Amino acid sequence: MGSGNIGATNVWRTVGPRYGIPVILLDVAKGFVPALVVAALSLPIGALLLEEPWPVLVFASAAALGVLILHRGNLARLRAGTETRVRLRRKPAATT
Repeated sequence: MGSGNIGATNVWRTVGPRYGIPVILLDVAKGFVPALVVAALSLPIGALLLEEPWPVLVFASAAALGVLILHRGNLARLRAGTETRVRLRRKPAATT
């Protein structure tokens, strides 16, 4: 269907916004993870390049390490493709 590409604009054109919006959000999310890693690693590198005193370098390195450690589960699930989806609407309550 469409161009045959799985991209967000093709999904939007072929099946509409109901599926297009989640695909756009996933596209944004997959760009967020590398940006998070780069941002975390840039803290100590920036402190080193700016010739900050050693306590600033130690703090920046600890902050970068903390970000990566605290998000290691999310990063592993993203690599495995099992990270939970972002839901914009709540599921209807189950009736018994």
